[in-house]
Amino acid sequence: MQNNAQAANRSAIYKNAALIILSITLHAGCGGNPAIPFAYGTVRSAMEPKQFPVKGLEPTASIGVVSLLPDELQLRYEGPLINFNRHHEDKVPNWKINEYVSDVAANLLARRSTFRVGVIKNNEIQRHRVTGRVADYNSLFDVAEKHRFDVVLIVRPIENPKPEYYSGGFGLLVRKKSILPGKPGTQCAFSWVIVDVWDVETKDKIGYAQGRTCNRDESVEVKDQLADYPPTEQVQIERLVKTSLIRSVNSAMRDLGLY
Repeated sequence: MQNNAQAANRSAIYKNAALIILSITLHAGCGGNPAIPFAYGTVRSAMEPKQFPVKGLEPTASIGVVSLLPDELQLRYEGPLINFNRHHEDKVPNWKINEYVSDVAANLLARRSTFRVGVIKNNEIQRHRVTGRVADYNSLFDVAEKHRFDVVLIVRPIENPKPEYYSGGFGLLVRKKSILPGKPGTQCAFSWVIVDVWDVETKDKIGYAQGRTCNRDESVEVKDQLADYPPTEQVQIERLVKTSLIRSVNSAMRDLGLY
C-alpha cells in the first residue's frame, strides 16, 4: 500500500517539473499573455498523479474528514474567441463551504461503509496554501492523532500557480462554442476537487482521486460579480454549487473504493 503511494508521489514530482518547463514555454510563446488560458489547466490535470484506490484499510478503521477548499466562487465565461473570455472570483464565507462539504461527505461515508467516521474542524488546524504535499498537513496530522483517527480524508482544489489559468474549485461556467446564434454550448454549476487519503501514523498518501461535476442548467448566467445577482438568485447559485460539490466528492470517494 505504501509502495504505491510513494511511487505515485515520486511520479508527481517528476511530472510537475516537466509542467513548470512547459508552462514557461507556453507563457513565453504567447508573449506573456494567456492566449490559451485553459491550456495550462489541462496540462496541470494531466500532470497530476493517476488515481489509485485505498487498499488494505481495516473495515473498522477510523477516518477523519476535512475540506480545505477556498471560499471563492468562480464566475467563468468562455467565448468562442479569447477576447470574449472573462473570469471573476468572489469570496463567499457565509456559504460555509468547508463545513458543508465535510459534514455531508462524512455522513455519506458513515452510511455507506463500515468505517468509523468523524469530521475535523477547520478551526482546529492551520490554514495555508494547499498543494497536496505531506508538508501541508503537519498540523492536520497532529489533530488527527489527538482524535485517534487512523487516516484522514482531505477534500482540496487543484492549485495552479498562475491565477489567470483554470484551477480547481467551484462556480458557474458558461461556454459558448460559436459566435453563431443557436449553436450549443455549456451552462453549468461546476466543481473540480481532489480527494486524498493519508495514513496518519506513516504520513503516506494511500489513496487519490479527482471528482469533476458540471451540473447543466439552462438558467445559469455568468455576470460580472456575485453582487449583480438578486438575493433570490444568490441563494439558487449557492444551492447549485453545493449540489455540484457533493456529487464531485461522492464520485471521488467511490473511485477510492471507500464504498
